[in-house]
Amino acid sequence: PGLYAPRNRRLLWTRGVSGGIVVILYFLALQRIPAGEAGLLYNLFPVVATAMSVRAFGERPTIHLALALLAATFGVVLVLGDGTLRIGLGAGEALAAGAAVFAAFSSVTIRAMRATDNAATIFFYFCLGGLPVALPFALGPWPAGAGPWALAVLMALAAYVAQVALAEAYGALAISEASIWLQLTPLAQYLLAALLLGERVSAAGALGIAIGIAGVAW
Repeated sequence: PGLYAPRNRRLLWTRGVSGGIVVILYFLALQRIPAGEAGLLYNLFPVVATAMSVRAFGERPTIHLALALLAATFGVVLVLGDGTLRIGLGAGEALAAGAAVFAAFSSVTIRAMRATDNAATIFFYFCLGGLPVALPFALGPWPAGAGPWALAVLMALAAYVAQVALAEAYGALAISEASIWLQLTPLAQYLLAALLLGERVSAAGALGIAIGIAGVAW
């Protein structure tokens, strides 16, 4: 029982609420702007988190890590931008950028808690703190078919594994190190969309994947 006893309750609740805000802001952005544009802005959060970590923990990434993060992020820009994307200035873009800032803040909060709380406890408070934030958006009509529910359960299980793994990673890695690895997420998403949904892989997307993976590997 002592292993899962919450210790830093203030940060645990902060992470829960900020994580809920991230989800809501991102989905509100997707209602207003194309998924590629929203994803591109949101996936800048590892860069923002790295900048925040300098202030929060005094973590100063080496030139090697900084260049690797820039290369991986440039790969993400090519993949999600598809070589032609233009970022606008509107409510949707502001919501996506806000989601990125709160995601970066959540990353820093998780990193700070890993000295006192384990990954399972952090995830539990993410659920508790995020519930009141997301609950008002669950009051609308719910789907009746089995297909959407099956996908929702699959998404929930995948998200559970991802969140616990993320919290575990922040116990072993600096923010800048974890940020480089996190840039594999949109690259993997792009490849999965091609394999599972039959979406087209463009020349810019293929180049972006190569650059992103090279940056992570380096």
